[in-house]
Amino acid sequence: MHKPNTPRGLRKTLSVLTAGIMLTAGLAAFPANAATTTAGLPDHIVNGDFEYPKGLLPLNGHTLTGKLSEDWWYNWTSISPTDGTYLDLATNKQWAATAPWKPISNFNATQFGWKSTQDGTGFSTDSERKAGAVEIQHDYKTGNIYAEMTAAQQHTAIYQDIATTPGAVYTWSLKHASMDGVAVNKMSVLIGAPGKETPQEAYRTTVNGAGDTVGDVGTVIATNVKGVGGQRDYSNAWETYTGKYVVPAGQTVTRFTFKAVDSLDDTHGNMLDDISFSVSYPLHYDLKGGSGTAPQQHD
Repeated sequence: MHKPNTPRGLRKTLSVLTAGIMLTAGLAAFPANAATTTAGLPDHIVNGDFEYPKGLLPLNGHTLTGKLSEDWWYNWTSISPTDGTYLDLATNKQWAATAPWKPISNFNATQFGWKSTQDGTGFSTDSERKAGAVEIQHDYKTGNIYAEMTAAQQHTAIYQDIATTPGAVYTWSLKHASMDGVAVNKMSVLIGAPGKETPQEAYRTTVNGAGDTVGDVGTVIATNVKGVGGQRDYSNAWETYTGKYVVPAGQTVTRFTFKAVDSLDDTHGNMLDDISFSVSYPLHYDLKGGSGTAPQQHD
């Protein structure tokens, strides 16, 4: 079996970590509370599968028919985490330009997790352009819930601030798809101290058969798709990407940002799902006067 090449951006990190593991002789326990929250922040990605709030889609409990002209009103919405409302297209079958925002019963912004850079100046007079809104969609065949980053404004990003441990290695993973075969949608993962995030090297680990290959993709993720139409059937469109980030000394809060780089237009593109990371914590060693660290995996 062919073994894929190690991603360019990860080789240096992996070589250092491997050396640390080989030299480890005596391991001191890492503090049990090392990954606890800072100022109320989570130590993990919250709602990375976009399934919260449960039961919101399809809207009004509608049973999808497979007919786009009927299902369009029910199989997507936008959520405003700042005031706990959603865009209701279903009740009166109103286009997004005029549809009202309604309260989500018992909405919890902490459980939702996501924030958006959408600033309210998006496409036309569309009601969906509400500042901070995050669009979610319902897959017709599988019932899967996922996000569309380019919902009402080009280059929108969604993000979370995470309590992190300096020196720890965060291995992130996500699934990405273009909206359809008309335009290849592109995105980047940016990680760093809030306001100082930098683009991360990514490695494609799975492909969907539309022409992409496993391997390094650099700092821009682009996913080709085929056979995806307006019915929101992405069951065979996803590709998986991963990368690593080492938290710098003194950085206890890290922002994980997922940014749309290119899409068909202001309102379509960059489907995103199953965002998560695992953490390797450093363990100290002392070998004949030497010192250093080696990672310990933590999911």
